[in-house]
This record gives sequence, structure tokens and C-alpha cells, in this order.
Amino acid sequence: MQKLGWRTYHFVHSNGLAADVVYRIAFHLQRLLRDIRYRSISRSAITPEELWSHRQFGLAGGLITDVTNICNAKCTFCAYPKVVANKTLEAGIMSFAVFQTAVDEWARLGGTQLNLTPVVGDPLVDPGLLDKLDYAVKRASG
Repeated sequence: MQKLGWRTYHFVHSNGLAADVVYRIAFHLQRLLRDIRYRSISRSAITPEELWSHRQFGLAGGLITDVTNICNAKCTFCAYPKVVANKTLEAGIMSFAVFQTAVDEWARLGGTQLNLTPVVGDPLVDPGLLDKLDYAVKRASG
């Protein structure tokens, strides 16, 4: 039996046409089995109320925001200098009013975490960063 398995394996992997046929059949068989599993799962419908206890998020737990997209670093791996040079990104600093609106909404919903980790930019470039942080801390604790 072991020789038959080795011979079959060798035949399939040394013959391009046989490999195509075997792998195509395996693909369609796997797809058929997946469809059968999906149909059996979809027949037993789960209501949103049953899913509610298993949710993986909390309402307004955290606010992730960038206060600026300006960056003074010239990192070799970053596209920021090229994007600014091509004028496809408008560089700027978030106004205090916009930050205040976002933080008020976050605090109203019971927010607990504020994340200023930037996607693009350096938060320390913002001259009003300390005022924004003071406001966020007062709103979170109040």
C-alpha cells in the first residue's frame, strides 16, 4: 500500500496534466464541502439578540484621532514626503473646535481611552497639543 501511495504521488507531481486534474478535482471537492457546511449553518439562524452577549467591542471605549498630519521627519520608508511634494495631501493641524466636538461626543458616550498615535504626522508638531490633552482629561474625568 505504501508503494502505491508513493507511486501515485510521484506520477501526479511529475505529470503536469495529471497534477492539473487532481488539484482541480480537489479544489472543487473542497468547495463543495464548504458549501454543504455553510448551508447547514445558515439553516440554524442566529438572532441578533443571541449574538449580543458575544460581541467583541465596547461602545465608545476609545477615541483614535490624529491632531495633525504634519511631520518633520524624513523617514526613508515613509511616503509622507513624496505625498506632500506631489500636493496630494493637504497638511494641517486639527482645530481646537473639531477636537473639542470629537472629545465631547467620546466623553458623552462614556469613553475611556484616548489614542493620539498618528497614522501620518507627529502630534508634537501641534502647538495646541497640551491644551487639547488638558481638555480631553477634564472631559474624561468629569
